[in-house]
Amino acid sequence: MSAPQCCHCSQKAAADGIRVSGGSGGGPAPDGILYIPTLESINDAARAKLVVFFGSSLDAKKIPDLFGEALICGPLLWSSVKGYPSIQLVEGDDIDFLGWSASGASAEGPDVLHGKIIRGAGSIEIFLRVLFDTMPGKHEKKIRKLSSAEIKAYSLMVPYIIREPVFIVEIDGSRLLVNFTQGLKIGFMEDMGKIDTGV
Repeated sequence: MSAPQCCHCSQKAAADGIRVSGGSGGGPAPDGILYIPTLESINDAARAKLVVFFGSSLDAKKIPDLFGEALICGPLLWSSVKGYPSIQLVEGDDIDFLGWSASGASAEGPDVLHGKIIRGAGSIEIFLRVLFDTMPGKHEKKIRKLSSAEIKAYSLMVPYIIREPVFIVEIDGSRLLVNFTQGLKIGFMEDMGKIDTGV
């Protein structure tokens, strides 16, 4: 049986107008996909960090608690922010992703899409400020686990085993995938709203 949802997380979420899915939630991992769950107490701790972070305007003081020295920005999210002038100040490395499609690669072979490894607290802050400015509305928010289709779509573009904590942050219809490292720092973000997963 899953541990009950963290009460502090629930109370803070209610105060900030964020709906948080409780318990294990989400959908089962499709056959053949390696998806490793974690303790619900660890998921609750990660979820509580997201509630605080997305519950208000960007506070640079909160960044060290939520991010390490590097953040991988998925190709669809990166494509939506890379044109902003301030993004040109972001330091990091390009990273390629293959076959980003919920139904698999096309007959011509996998597509190659370009993301970014953003390095350093200053660059992460620049990226986050652009992200906060571009998020639609920022009113109705929901933090939930991934559906089976979202797990499949995520697995098709990364070479590693998917490990919790991993969540979808829904903001006025947009879907932002957030995957934590084992040290409870956000290590990967992607715009799942641009992928047809049936959600």
